[in-house]
Amino acid sequence: MGSIIQFALVTEAVFNVLGALLFIVFPQSCLSHAVSSSSPIPGCAALLCQVFGAIVLSLSVPLLLCVPESNAVYEKRRIVYKTMAAGEIAFIILFLRASQDYVETGFTPEFLTKSVMAFAPALAWHSYAVFINPAIMRTVGVAASRIDTKKVQ
Repeated sequence: MGSIIQFALVTEAVFNVLGALLFIVFPQSCLSHAVSSSSPIPGCAALLCQVFGAIVLSLSVPLLLCVPESNAVYEKRRIVYKTMAAGEIAFIILFLRASQDYVETGFTPEFLTKSVMAFAPALAWHSYAVFINPAIMRTVGVAASRIDTKKVQ
């Protein structure tokens, strides 16, 4: 069985891929639950929803590339988690700012609140792994012993 970080990386990638596919394949449906009016979703909004899905899908690749243990995996995991945290901070700020004048955005206050709540746990996990307990991102077993052997020689 893998480590906690490997489980977390795979789990996050799976959720990201599934969510991204929903945004890419069903943008109209996704947006219909977020907007305050019952008018049709503009094509440009649907395309931006798909672009968001594509970005989330592409960010799943580095997560999956950090699953296998290797000599440099700790540094890779730190970079990936810092990148994810930076994006989550940006999204949370954008959604909080939009919630102050939600009528202008066209989104419902519930959608904006739920969006912040969706990004907050991921930000907490990434921050915990990077800043509070970075040891969980280190290699275990054979890969770690190879690093130690190289340092001794």
